[in-house]
Amino acid sequence: MFMSLCRPARRPAVLLLAALLPVAGCAFMDDTAKVSMGQVVGTWKAADGEELSFAADRTFISTGLDSKKLAEEYVLCPGERATGTWSFVAADGSASTADKVPSGSQLALYFDEEPKNCVFELLAIDGGKTLCVTVDLDDPCTPDVRFTRRK
Repeated sequence: MFMSLCRPARRPAVLLLAALLPVAGCAFMDDTAKVSMGQVVGTWKAADGEELSFAADRTFISTGLDSKKLAEEYVLCPGERATGTWSFVAADGSASTADKVPSGSQLALYFDEEPKNCVFELLAIDGGKTLCVTVDLDDPCTPDVRFTRRK
């Protein structure tokens, strides 16, 4: 999915603005890191008390997703302790909690309880040392909530 955005356009008649958007995205995409399940499993914490704990069975526990920085974009996400399943997003944009996608740079979280329409995605950056929340892949790491592994 990311690689197709970064390939040069094959059609000669491309508007300048349209040509610059993929280039801007590619600068960030170079910073994403492909991570394995072993690199993801564990507890991750962000600056305002947000916390995610990922397990090897592709389940997770979250708390604090109603923090000030997340409240506007993720108003439908649970702020209190919640559980669900997680997966890597495949290159074609599909995601499965099965072992079909063993690694990746993008993770998707699916909550068990209502509201199930909370869409929560993370990008692995900084060599896999950071998971950043992303609302829109055209504007990655917005709203600037970054999780780091707890020691």
